Amino acid sequence: TGTGAGTTNSFYQGGAANVAGAGIPLGFNFSYNCISYSTIGISTNGFVWFGTGNPAPTAIGVLSNASSNLGGAGTIGGVVAAFAGNTATMVGAAATSYIRYTATPTGVSPNRIFKVEWRGYKVNAGNGNATIPSYQLWFYENNGKIEEYVANMSTLLISTTVQGQIGIRGTSNADVRC
Repeated sequence: TGTGAGTTNSFYQGGAANVAGAGIPLGFNFSYNCISYSTIGISTNGFVWFGTGNPAPTAIGVLSNASSNLGGAGTIGGVVAAFAGNTATMVGAAATSYIRYTATPTGVSPNRIFKVEWRGYKVNAGNGNATIPSYQLWFYENNGKIEEYVANMSTLLISTTVQGQIGIRGTSNADVRC
């Protein structure tokens, strides 16, 4: 179980899904797929991306999509999917659902960590709904490590089959190197 995102900025709070924001500063250079990045993009659909591109707001099959820009514009150099799917805020939780990221990475150079947290979102896909109360991605400055945390698995409810993706990809669905 991870801890909160620390001193945070809210990327998005409550309301509808399919929102994506690019150019969010990491606070340090992070090497992904042999390229150094200083910014990241975040989607309400449970994934982050590296590069100068912007995916389509409705991009959900981000690991299997062969497009270099996920139906959007520009070039996306890589994707990390915490639980990429067609998300929506939980019933009754729209006001408390959010995506937060660390405004100032935790730790001190060269051991800083940038954290992204999704809270109060459910995945609408397949034949049912899955409620994932909170999930996080942590990006480590000193070694390029990425960790994922899902909070309180005992509250995970999957009523029927849902479709979501967890993993990484490079500039296409066939590319991850280094």
